[in-house]
Amino acid sequence: MRNLIDYVLNAPIFEMALERKRYIEYLEGDIKYQLLENWCLVKYAKLTDNVNLNHWAKELVAHIQKINRINIKKLPKEKQLKALKYVFVDEFELNKKENVVDFVSRKFDDENIEDPEIIDYIAENFVDNLDEFLKVCVFAKNYQEIKTYVENI
Repeated sequence: MRNLIDYVLNAPIFEMALERKRYIEYLEGDIKYQLLENWCLVKYAKLTDNVNLNHWAKELVAHIQKINRINIKKLPKEKQLKALKYVFVDEFELNKKENVVDFVSRKFDDENIEDPEIIDYIAENFVDNLDEFLKVCVFAKNYQEIKTYVENI
């Protein structure tokens, strides 16, 4: 028994595989907020030359990488994208500007970002780029591709 425990504890793990239901539960947790908030903060920093751009961009890259590394057992990446869209669009309706504003308001308050016009613009921009963003989360082939996407938000 001890050899089996040692084997499992020392076995290299190359990917995280989840069932679709568990993947959706994972997305329904904090990760969706982290992805949304950091995307919007990166956009804000780019628009305003905010000194936190590098920090927020690194956080966004890390969150996208978390999603990108997950594989859903026995399902192709297209089904993973469908599950991601289910959470972002069908369940939380983050394809609507007013919902994005509601979701990021507390974080923007924490960061002393108060200009309603720029917050609306960022939310609208997120909605306009939602499909591309979700595709990057699922289909990006490597770190550099994710980093390039974030740099071009």
